[in-house]
Amino acid sequence: MKLRIRKDTVRLRVGRSELDQLVARGELFDATHFPAGETLGCALLIGTTPGFGASFSDGMLRIALDPGKARQWASSDEEGIG
Repeated sequence: MKLRIRKDTVRLRVGRSELDQLVARGELFDATHFPAGETLGCALLIGTTPGFGASFSDGMLRIALDPGKARQWASSDEEGIG
């Protein structure tokens, strides 16, 4: 999973195998560790309610996907979801 942040937008690039893992487990997680011991984590989750959401706290970015759209995305050849 690749994370791109630009101004007020967040973009994640997810490979096919990661997308399969997202559907199977309900989440993807990755982290970057900094020398001072701090960590920036990113979790992509299949949400429990319709819609999309994002939050950031304690060094963790959490992005929740609409459950129906996430599963539809995983079973198609579409490259993106929005």
